[in-house]
Amino acid sequence: MGDVKDLSEFNAKEKEIILLEDILAVMKGIEGTYIFLESEDHTNYFVMHHSLDTHARSIIERILPLCNQYLYITGFLEEYSKYQYGFICHAFCSAIEVFIRDYKILVAQLENCQDLTIQKTMFYIQPSAKTMKIIYYLMKSIEENATYGGSLINLIHQLSVERSGDSRVDDIYKYILENVSRPYLEMLVYWLYHGTICDPYNEFFICENDIGTDVDDIIYWNQKFSLKKNNILTSLMDNAQRILSTGKYFNVLREYGKLSNEYESLIKNIQYSHREEYYSDYIQEAYFYSSSKIMRMLIDDYDLVGRLKSIKHYFFLDQGDFLVHFFDIAEDEINKPASSIDREKLQTLLEISIKASVTKNDPYNEDVKCKLQSYTLLKQIKYILSVSSSGIVETTSDIDIRGVEAFCLDYEVNWPLSIVISSKTMVKYQLLFRFFFYVKYVSRLLNTSWKEQQNIRQYEYELRSNNYLRQKMAHFVNQLEYYMMFEVIEPAWGNFMHDLQNAETLDTVVKSHDEFLDICLRQCMLTESKLLDIIMKTLSVCHVYTYTYVNRIVKNWLNDDGHEASEPERYLAIANAADSKFTGNLNLLLKGLNMWDNYDNHISSLSTLLDFNGFYGQSI
Repeated sequence: MGDVKDLSEFNAKEKEIILLEDILAVMKGIEGTYIFLESEDHTNYFVMHHSLDTHARSIIERILPLCNQYLYITGFLEEYSKYQYGFICHAFCSAIEVFIRDYKILVAQLENCQDLTIQKTMFYIQPSAKTMKIIYYLMKSIEENATYGGSLINLIHQLSVERSGDSRVDDIYKYILENVSRPYLEMLVYWLYHGTICDPYNEFFICENDIGTDVDDIIYWNQKFSLKKNNILTSLMDNAQRILSTGKYFNVLREYGKLSNEYESLIKNIQYSHREEYYSDYIQEAYFYSSSKIMRMLIDDYDLVGRLKSIKHYFFLDQGDFLVHFFDIAEDEINKPASSIDREKLQTLLEISIKASVTKNDPYNEDVKCKLQSYTLLKQIKYILSVSSSGIVETTSDIDIRGVEAFCLDYEVNWPLSIVISSKTMVKYQLLFRFFFYVKYVSRLLNTSWKEQQNIRQYEYELRSNNYLRQKMAHFVNQLEYYMMFEVIEPAWGNFMHDLQNAETLDTVVKSHDEFLDICLRQCMLTESKLLDIIMKTLSVCHVYTYTYVNRIVKNWLNDDGHEASEPERYLAIANAADSKFTGNLNLLLKGLNMWDNYDNHISSLSTLLDFNGFYGQSI
């Protein structure tokens, strides 16, 4: 502070004129004669000269907060108007500039006012002082919370609710919110109706992620665009996921040129509102238009229904004669250890089987590929369940797994069909196929063992235990197969096709498809690892016994190589041991089914099929 003349040396009129000049100066952010600028922690503020008396200080202290608030506000505007703070901050600063302009006009009018006194000045500045105080505390909250983008709008809305009740306060916050939300809502319109993001400063609640180009279609679909929850407006929170989906649909429609002229009439100019219902109408309209449009594109232009039926032919074996041909020509190959199998040869055999069956008429049969998994079905199921429930990841593979246990189908699905037939749903198809494939293979072994035995019917009496065991195994396998194909797959498929025909949006189709596969997995017991373990052990007993029976017992008897009379007894002992294992596993399965029946009534039909006369139930 420089040396100034003591204010007590002036008379009252001169003193008021000097103080009034200083007050008008500092109201503009300029130092006066007796009021100076100081700075602390990069913050400027006005202080009074020490020579001012008590009366002068009491007058100035009533106006000084307004002047310091004006200093802070102008500094805030200067800083936050820089380009790096983004459109929403710029819009906020622009809205505040309107109030600052009114304030500057008031100061200019006071400077040109005749007969102006300090008391009149105090009276005239009251409305502006209230406005500046509101803006000051708003800016302090923004700076303290370091908010920007959508979170800035949410903060202003929150403060408006907390400080509502005064009409002046409500009007100020309403004006600021309407202006500050304008660039945000423009981004919303671009996304909601065009599927494009115009957000160079990361202020919107949807962002485009850089995931590269060499990624799976479904990963692209799920991860290319994502939500930033901190930037979601409070009034849009419940509709955020739907907004994300709508923009993604429009993005695909625009990419494939499927937006017609009627689409232009759909675009609306959305204004700010704190009411969620206001936005819901626009969002619902855009969502249903885009979702139904892309659904029709997939069904009409990309034959979605035909693709699903094609997958059903192969993975659910509803036209399974190709599998009979495949077993005939590839049985030796799939009985090798999986690590020893030539995949190209196996693919060729699969293609020959398809061309030799009724599926040769399927226009998409070339998309079917063979695949060899590195772990058993049961281990894959347990791995999936452990990841979904606890996040535990186990990647150990089975070194000694054989081809029949590792064999699986794959199906090439291109974009945009992969929105519905995703890699996740394809895993579900593969799980079901691996189960069906193994059941079919065991069924084939049982049938083969019966045919081979016809060549040694002269030993029918000695092999009576084997006949009885084979019949029990065949009954189990056939009823299990019947249950899965006709009690589970076909009814679930019929319901899925009905839902697909009546679907209005793509999300409904995706949901129905997922529910269809989940029902199949659950009712085929693939989601119950304990039950599946018992079933696979029971099938394994059938597999090992019939394979051993055909390759060791029957062939030895056919060779008639001088076996001793005691050999039939040894074979009977083998059959009895297998029977004991099989019956024990089947009893465990029936017990498990009866327990599961308590919370899934659908499974009761399988229990009835397997034990229709209560034979096994008596021993449980």
